[in-house]
Amino acid sequence: MESEFIALDKAGEEAKWIQNFLEDIPYWPKPVAPKIPVGFLKYLKGQEHIEHAILKRDSKRWLIKLNDKRFEKGWGKFTEQNDVQLGDMLVFRHDGNMEFDVCIIDSTHCDREYAEYLHEE
Repeated sequence: MESEFIALDKAGEEAKWIQNFLEDIPYWPKPVAPKIPVGFLKYLKGQEHIEHAILKRDSKRWLIKLNDKRFEKGWGKFTEQNDVQLGDMLVFRHDGNMEFDVCIIDSTHCDREYAEYLHEE
């Protein structure tokens, strides 16, 4: 039981760190299509001409056109269908072949899927 309290305490510290980090990010009045981070590009060596990425969430998939490693056509549809809001944090997990599982963390620091599950009951 003591280890559970320690784990909860650590989770609280991490949530506070993320909150402080997010407060330092400048406010953008218009959502900006994300660009694939430079640090990730090292894993794509030899694949400079990638034109599409696939975003996955639950059992759904979205084809996203890339332009200079920036998400373009298809990104708006993804954000609309997943109700992405200003302040949400998206976590991308690369599954290979430019396919990414996407987790949406809302302003309450909960996975959006979990929050929807609570509202359904």
